[in-house]
Amino acid sequence: MSEITKNEQSASPLLLLVLILATALGPLAMSSFLPAIPAIQHEFQTSSSVAQLTMSLSMISMAIFSLIYGSMADRHGRRPVLLVGVGAAVVGSLASAIAPSIEWAILGRALQAAGSTSGLILTRVIVHDIYGDKRTASVLGYIIAAMTLAPLVGPVIGGVLIEEYSWRYIFYGIALLAFLLWLIILVTLPETRAEGYEHKEKLIPMADYKALLARPETRNYLFYFALSQSTFMAFLGGIPFLIAVYYDFPATLYALFVAPVALGYALGGLLAGRYADRIPHLVLVSGCSWASTFAVFAGILVFAMGVDSIWAICLPAALVSVAIGFASPAAQTEILKAAGPHSGSASGFSSFFQLVVSAAVAQFVGWSATLGPYGVLFTMLACSLAAALLISLTNPKRTKSAYRA
Repeated sequence: MSEITKNEQSASPLLLLVLILATALGPLAMSSFLPAIPAIQHEFQTSSSVAQLTMSLSMISMAIFSLIYGSMADRHGRRPVLLVGVGAAVVGSLASAIAPSIEWAILGRALQAAGSTSGLILTRVIVHDIYGDKRTASVLGYIIAAMTLAPLVGPVIGGVLIEEYSWRYIFYGIALLAFLLWLIILVTLPETRAEGYEHKEKLIPMADYKALLARPETRNYLFYFALSQSTFMAFLGGIPFLIAVYYDFPATLYALFVAPVALGYALGGLLAGRYADRIPHLVLVSGCSWASTFAVFAGILVFAMGVDSIWAICLPAALVSVAIGFASPAAQTEILKAAGPHSGSASGFSSFFQLVVSAAVAQFVGWSATLGPYGVLFTMLACSLAAALLISLTNPKRTKSAYRA
């Protein structure tokens, strides 16, 4: 494959389409699979806690492989690591599709998740390689907006396949999509890592992570990214219980209540695509973090005034999603910028940290949701307020590379 310049890469609509598809693979695999958990439990005659391992172990595999993909991309380049990751998603999907036992299905799903997360990790690194510090946030915003379609259509596709055929066809479908994506990457995606750079760290480069965490400014962006996403996760983790138990709504209404939140995230991505490179990143992230906090607080006030409506949770959550979608590309850009030539490791570590914090919040909200809407809203408020306070401590004059002398 002939080498192409950065300007030629940035002008290629096909390249952006490939990056969008790579980013969407993981969310599509996850969201289309969720409706299949009860069917898997029924077919293999196992307990709900065992069937739930198809979800929890996949989260663990995503966190671990986030670190590995980032480091390997710095060592060996973005393109080969992405090909390996998407290839693993194909194998994992097929393993789950033909699973003769629940153990096989769990391991296959974990491999599928580990492979598909490569797109989430490496897309933002490739974008930063191509567009640099000034345009990365804007391009990531547009990619986020397009990628948001995946978790919207995933449950619908999964539900139809389960109803008409079998839960196994979900994995066959993801395997086919992942294989087609693998072929497209093989043919069209160039290597974007800077020439002449040799990464000599270990597979898990602790020195890189230590350098990122050494500067308070970079650390604040890492915490913001993790806590803001955890605000979103607190809603997603608590709303199913509120819908089914507290408000006693049928499960068919789940999409109605969650759709505004997903669309809000897409709107935030579009706003980032339009304005993220025109507003100082610290101003943007700080403003959005406080806007999220006030939106959740408004929901609490509505309940305190006696309005016991599920929309008093969903509408503030939609506003939170707009703010997160708007600010996250800027925060990710600052993390990548601080990492210098170690941007792969930085991307992997930020995703690992976000997954760990989100998993802890999801576990906590599983308990707090039993307290009703206040439990979910106060969990969201705690995450959002912590993110706002931390990012407000950031000194704009010191947000430089963590690797500069």
